[in-house]
Amino acid sequence: GRRVEVRAGILLLREDADLNDPTIVTTIQLIAWELHELGFRTELTLLDRFLVHISLEDPVKQSERQALLDAVFVDKCTVNIKDLPACVTGLTSLSQSVRAPYLEALRKLVCRWPRAPESLVAAVAFPSVTSPNLFASMESEMLDFYCQTFWEHCGRAPVLPRRLPAGIETPAA
Repeated sequence: GRRVEVRAGILLLREDADLNDPTIVTTIQLIAWELHELGFRTELTLLDRFLVHISLEDPVKQSERQALLDAVFVDKCTVNIKDLPACVTGLTSLSQSVRAPYLEALRKLVCRWPRAPESLVAAVAFPSVTSPNLFASMESEMLDFYCQTFWEHCGRAPVLPRRLPAGIETPAA
């Protein structure tokens, strides 16, 4: 029989399952990736709701907030992952030009938070930055601000998105 299977959302491994089996390794890596991705999406959403108070009776402002949050993600969704990515993209892309629009969406979101660094608020948009050093500096400053803000309000480090490991091929949707 099969050594690994998923039943009702639970990963089952038989006792004799080889943890070095590429299928098992890939499955575990994809699960870890998805947990990090969902954790980041949830924490970012909840931190934004805590820091930027918007009345539940203001559907226009709630919709604007959701649009800002959704723009941070390739699939434009904060509550679930519609499909596993076929490649590394979005905030975790190795390519500055691919990361830029998602970093810009995150910058627009966190610039609404109290104590957002003026250098981020006044910064040029990420897609407009051509200097790799300036891009890296802005990216680092934004990540530092996000992590520090999360720490101050939650007392622990945030869950951050991670890249799919090299060579992972996700199943066709």
